[in-house]
Amino acid sequence: MEAKRPFSDTDWRKTPEPAKEYIVGLERQVTELTSKVDQLFKRVEELENRINKNSSNSNKPPSSDLPYKRPKKKAKKSKLKRGARKGHKGNRKPCLNQPK
Repeated sequence: MEAKRPFSDTDWRKTPEPAKEYIVGLERQVTELTSKVDQLFKRVEELENRINKNSSNSNKPPSSDLPYKRPKKKAKKSKLKRGARKGHKGNRKPCLNQPK
């Protein structure tokens, strides 16, 4: 595949032979490195997908999940307020400091 160069064919023909060889070598290196970068991007994406798997999005058992990555279970919110209910007789200990 011929690289698209930012100058005309006449300029290319006027260019000295060592410079042409150098430019062609650089173009070849750029295409090789570009393909290598594409391969590495695919590999990184594959590894990220593999590391993000847990029991909820794969067929792994829940015991294989790490404890610090487990989602916290939310407690069901009660409709009643906390504390004793109305009409409940309270239990209190008698005060020890009072004279009898």
